[in-house]
Amino acid sequence: MASLGPTDGGEPLLSVRALSFRFTERVLFERLSFDIGPGLTLVTGGSGAGKTTLLELMANVRAPTGGEVSGPSSPVHWEGHFRAVADTSTVREWFGYVQARFPDWNAGLEVALCAAFGLDSHRDKALYMLSRGSRRKLQVVSAFACQAPVALLDTPFAALDAASRGLLGELLAEAAEHPRRAWVISGFECPAVLSNVVFSDVIDLAG
Repeated sequence: MASLGPTDGGEPLLSVRALSFRFTERVLFERLSFDIGPGLTLVTGGSGAGKTTLLELMANVRAPTGGEVSGPSSPVHWEGHFRAVADTSTVREWFGYVQARFPDWNAGLEVALCAAFGLDSHRDKALYMLSRGSRRKLQVVSAFACQAPVALLDTPFAALDAASRGLLGELLAEAAEHPRRAWVISGFECPAVLSNVVFSDVIDLAG
């Protein structure tokens, strides 16, 4: 498999300071602070704990109630950025849109991962024709091929078949040892395939 490849960046790659967020009367976070450095960070919590919201705040697609998020000058990879692409667009067109956002896109890694995840036959299909699992695979491929300093993946194992979960586990285990890039994944708990991985940090929103 093609190498993930290093990118330039310092530590921390993303900082959260005194972050607060509320929906009307419900407080999700109150003065939450942490740094995201190279490697793999896990965000855990039950349904409604705010995992997706926290990633959206880190991606700067939501405004916090208080505090701030400071990140790299290069774009952060977040799947929500790509929802502007019409469902009638093909997978090939979708990749073109994503690639245009990331000048260091690794085309060789895109090709290798599409083959590994069984996406080659889908390149000329419209997005609306894809299953939830295939859409998830597209997000995973783009997160690794984009070469962004920080990539955010919301429940990346959801809807994947067993073979794809195993492959993603291998990729994230390698990502956990990357010296210059950071990946942040969310989930209810640590996925079984990552039970032996050393995380840079675990952010538990359960409390």
